Amino acid sequence: MMRASFVSLLVTLLIAGCGNNDSTDDLAEQFRANTADGSRIDHSDWQQVLNDYLVPSYAGLNRVDYAGLATAGSTGQLDRYLTAMSAVDPEMHPADEQMAYWINVYNALTVQRIVEDWPVESILELGDSALARGPWGDPAITVNGRTLSLDDIEHRILRVIWEEPRIHFAVNCASVGCPDLQPIAFTGANLESQLRLGARNYLASPRGVVREGDALLVSSLFQWYADDFGDSPEAVLDRLADFADQDTAKRLRSHDGPLRYAYDWSLNATQ
Repeated sequence: MMRASFVSLLVTLLIAGCGNNDSTDDLAEQFRANTADGSRIDHSDWQQVLNDYLVPSYAGLNRVDYAGLATAGSTGQLDRYLTAMSAVDPEMHPADEQMAYWINVYNALTVQRIVEDWPVESILELGDSALARGPWGDPAITVNGRTLSLDDIEHRILRVIWEEPRIHFAVNCASVGCPDLQPIAFTGANLESQLRLGARNYLASPRGVVREGDALLVSSLFQWYADDFGDSPEAVLDRLADFADQDTAKRLRSHDGPLRYAYDWSLNATQ
């Protein structure tokens, strides 16, 4: 896996290069959730990929068998799913279906990109530009005639339209430090329960929150995206407590010592 010093050096570059959250963005206007139609989007192909290649709670977190998926012929279902999603008009579906759609597409595209460049040790190794530290700005999928990157989906559609901080517990960046890639595909019907589960599980894990002496060590996600959770470290902890289980919430709300941040960019692979 990547050396810690190398990872630390890259993090600043990474965060500086992504995170566009412009509320006037035209992508948000184009894809804004505004339809009450009752139709559902079929994510069964993505669910089958998760069934076959996600290993839940492997060494303390959900890991992906990228090596198995990279085997000749194994990516057909993943590619078929993303081709089908490219043909979907998300605006023709209810808001909860739209949000589930974008989360699943983001996660499937991330897995696809890792597999395309397999073997890799970290997603930070990828990126089409010589200056890139990660593939988030690369063209990834075309929807409704718009070519979108992972950054577009997360920061210009999901975060802007829904303003839901638990999105950070749902999208997966193929890293050990990231909230788990969940074994159940998101749907409109299970959206709330999946968001709740993802947040609770991550905050209860040492990757999310852990005490170190008198300090509380929390994921760097809550530093990078502090604006999504609160306007101060204390407000962020209080907001996180809203999403946590009872014991974790008590730790978060009662903490009055130093706050430290950490993140592991090692790949969430089974090998």
